[in-house]
Amino acid sequence: MPSPHTDEDRQHFIARCMASEEARNSFPSHDQRAAFCFSQWRRHGNKNMTKIKEYGSCTGPFGFPMMEDDARELDELLEKHSNDSAFSYKHVVKNDSFECFIEKEHADVSIVTDDSIDKDKEVVDPKGVDWTTFRKNPVVTLQHAYYLPPVGKSLWQKQVKNSWKAKTQYINRPENHPSEKEWIPDTIWHMIKEGYMPAKSVGFLPLKGHSPTQEDISKDVNMHGVKFIYDSIKVFEYAACYIGSNDNALVEDVAKGVIKMPSDLAALFRIKIEEKKEEIKKKLEVNGITLEQYKSAVHSELENAVKGIQIDTDGIIARILGRV
Repeated sequence: MPSPHTDEDRQHFIARCMASEEARNSFPSHDQRAAFCFSQWRRHGNKNMTKIKEYGSCTGPFGFPMMEDDARELDELLEKHSNDSAFSYKHVVKNDSFECFIEKEHADVSIVTDDSIDKDKEVVDPKGVDWTTFRKNPVVTLQHAYYLPPVGKSLWQKQVKNSWKAKTQYINRPENHPSEKEWIPDTIWHMIKEGYMPAKSVGFLPLKGHSPTQEDISKDVNMHGVKFIYDSIKVFEYAACYIGSNDNALVEDVAKGVIKMPSDLAALFRIKIEEKKEEIKKKLEVNGITLEQYKSAVHSELENAVKGIQIDTDGIIARILGRV
C-alpha cells in the first residue's frame, strides 16, 4: 500500500495515494480511500523533515512541524474526529486578499477568509473560526513550505463582519546576512507590493459542518449550489501564497533584476527562469587603434590586394594572346 516518501509533502502524498491502483482496489469508496490515505500520512508522513526551530520541536499528525503540546492536543482531537472526507484537513486560498500596506512596519493587512463560496463550492462560517492554537506560534510560511524559514509573523487576526483579517509583518533582513545573498522575506515583500502574490492561505481542521438546508437557501439563494458549510474550524497554518497569475511579467522582472529571486524560491513557484544574456561589445585597442578601426584598415588592404590580383591576371591573359 502507498506510504509517504522521504521529504514528500502531505499534498503530494495524498494525491498519489488517492490515485494509487492498490488503494483504489482496496478502498473503492472515495471516502474510505481518503480516510486511509490521511491515516497513512498521520502515521508515517514526513518523519524525516528537516526541522526549523521557529516552527516547532516535532512533526505533527498532518506532517508539518508544531509545538509539542499542540501536536499532542491535535492527536487527542483526531482520535475522536470524523473520518468522513468532508472533515479532512484542508487548505483554503483567498485570492485578491490584500487590503493595505504599512511600509514603515514592513507589514500588510489582508482578508484571509470570509463567507464567500470558494472554488470547491464550500463556505466557511466566520463565526466558527478558532485561531487559539495558531496564536501560540503565529509564524507565516511561504506556500506552506516548511523546509524554508518563515517569511513573517501574524501580529493579529480580527473578525470584521463576515470576514477575518490578519496583519502580517515580514521579517527584516538581519545585519549579519551576507549582502550578496538574497533575503527571501524581502523578495516576498516586494512581490506582494508589486501584485505578484495577492493570495493568503489558511490550513484548518473542520470540526462541525452541514450541507445547505432549505433555510440556508431561503436566506441566500447562492447557497443552492454550495456543497458544504463549515460551521466550526480550527486554524493551524497561515501562509503567503503565489498563485501564478502573471508568470511572464514575474520572469521578466526577475531577468531585469527588479526582483531578486534565489533558485530555491523559483523552484517552489515552479518558474523556470533563464538568465538573460545581453550582448556585450568590447573594444580592442592596439597602440590606440580600436577594433572597428582595425577592421576597416584590414578590409581596405584586402580590397587593394584583390584589385592587384585582377590586374596581374589581365596581364597574363594578354601575354598568352600575344598582345604584349
